[in-house]
Amino acid sequence: MSAWIPWEDSQGKLVDRFWTTIWSATSDPINTFARLGEGPAEPELAPSARLAILASLIGWSPFILLAPCLALLPFAFASALPERARDLGLLASFGIALAMPFVFVFGSVAVEIVHAAIFHVIATLAGGVGTSRASLRAMLYTAAIRFWLLPALFLSMVPFVGTMIHLSVRGAFILWSGFACFGAARGVHRLDDNRALLVAILTPLLSIGLVSFVIALCVFALVTAFAGTLGLGDLLGMGR
Repeated sequence: MSAWIPWEDSQGKLVDRFWTTIWSATSDPINTFARLGEGPAEPELAPSARLAILASLIGWSPFILLAPCLALLPFAFASALPERARDLGLLASFGIALAMPFVFVFGSVAVEIVHAAIFHVIATLAGGVGTSRASLRAMLYTAAIRFWLLPALFLSMVPFVGTMIHLSVRGAFILWSGFACFGAARGVHRLDDNRALLVAILTPLLSIGLVSFVIALCVFALVTAFAGTLGLGDLLGMGR
């Protein structure tokens, strides 16, 4: 392991290791992720995966805590559904509500795995020499930024300027991701600045596009399956 990474220093206190790593990655992503290349070619993935899960748990905590409450919503509109749709609608709502906490956390890790695959392919095509395992480790550490979702959520609730804050945070996250990819491309894949910049631009854009496409496809498939099961007329309340 790279001893310089506070999170991977087993001798330190958990809170200190976590916070130092989060702050280092946030305040200086280029140098932080460039130094990931100082470790072995086949690094351990468990520490970076644990940090990704912990940062996601904290960042998404309001949604994770409130998601099960969504199970109460079906009772408010169940009587308005066609009788044929009522049981299936309640079951689907309960299932989605209970699964949501796991979706937020492990979905975040899955996104980083996709991010890592795209990063590794682009970096390799650009002449990078890093291994796929090293690429995955680096991109799992980019989940550190999700820690800041928690304060960003509360700031986005500020009257009048909440939407502007939300959009600004989203933009900052994308820009930060580019800096992290630039550092990782230089350190892990030993690319020069020009090729690392190309990787830093393409990786976040392709990752966002692919993840958005997959999410839209899943939503469309769920809606289509639900409509097909019940009959579109029944779903819209226009059945005979």
